[in-house]
Amino acid sequence: MTVTRTFAITGPLDGYTLRVVNRGVTSAVIALNGRAVLNPEDFKGRKGKDEEKDKKGDKDRDNKDSDKGKDKGRYDRDGDSDFVPLIERPVDLRAGNNQIAVELRGKPGASLTVEILRTAPLDTTPPTITATPNPPPNANGWNNTAVTVTFTCADAGSGIAICPAAVVVSGEGANQVISGTATAGNTAEASVTLNIDKTAPIVTASQSPDANARGWNNGPVVVTFAATDALSGVEPGTLSAPVTLSGDGANQSVPGQARDLAGNVGSVTRAGINIDQARPIITVALSPDPGPGGFAAVPVTAHFSCSDALSGVLTCPFDQVVGQEGSNLTATGTVTDFAGNNADVTSAPFGVDLTPPTITLSVPPANANSWYNAGTKSHSDVTALRGEHWRQLTL
Repeated sequence: MTVTRTFAITGPLDGYTLRVVNRGVTSAVIALNGRAVLNPEDFKGRKGKDEEKDKKGDKDRDNKDSDKGKDKGRYDRDGDSDFVPLIERPVDLRAGNNQIAVELRGKPGASLTVEILRTAPLDTTPPTITATPNPPPNANGWNNTAVTVTFTCADAGSGIAICPAAVVVSGEGANQVISGTATAGNTAEASVTLNIDKTAPIVTASQSPDANARGWNNGPVVVTFAATDALSGVEPGTLSAPVTLSGDGANQSVPGQARDLAGNVGSVTRAGINIDQARPIITVALSPDPGPGGFAAVPVTAHFSCSDALSGVLTCPFDQVVGQEGSNLTATGTVTDFAGNNADVTSAPFGVDLTPPTITLSVPPANANSWYNAGTKSHSDVTALRGEHWRQLTL
């Protein structure tokens, strides 16, 4: 007859003893996890082993010896019976389920009591376990890469049965708790809290004042930075300070950055800043040119020329025609560049005289006979505003 039982072990795997209390069994096999631990010869007493060596020549003698063994075998503990009354054998178990099988081969009416006892000293001290993150967090308690948590276990008593494997944590998040449990009969737990932020902060830049509709400023520009970070937050004091651009130039740029508490750096560049603070240049030319303070006998045309070395000319005056008469006349024009700078020009004074001068001739009266007796003449010059000369004659 074979009896099989399954049992589980949650503690240490060594320090156990198989204990068999024998009540008359002279032959049996006990197997643990498929391996024989006790064989039939382990159950036979001294007398039983001697009887196997007899030639059984005398039947009466055999019967007498058999009766004697039966009477003493269940009670005799001095080793002179035909069975071994108590057997103890050290055994090792395995984690989880174990199986024991008992096969009885002895006479009917005999029995065994089989026990597996923990014989090693009881370990009541829990193991030690520590959790170590790699890389360690920075001074702000944050990581910006994946973290490997390694567990280190120790037990001075029965030894470590289970120590957790390393854990790799790559997901972002704050207050992530990673725990591990060490088992050595007793258990101990260790945990570490991780803060992981692998995303750089968002940095923005703005300028003041804004550029005009044509993309230009005609004065200094202040660039200011701002930053946000959704997880660890922006580390104080790491945001770039405002920058003032006061020099002229096209497509100027200003970089800025900020760092979050995890050490991630975000950056931005404010580009395309155009500053032109210089006035454009404008000149005027008169045609015809009467010269300073001079007069022209025809309308005068004022022609304007404009230039700008940086942003360029936005507006330049058209030609002006001055046709009204007068003195101390001027022509005025204004130029504007794309940055909004203006410049004016005024011509030198000039005059316009479009009316020719008049001339009269005076003749003295004739005598009674309608004759002139003396031929005299005189003349004077008349100068017009435009500078032309006319002569007056007197006869």
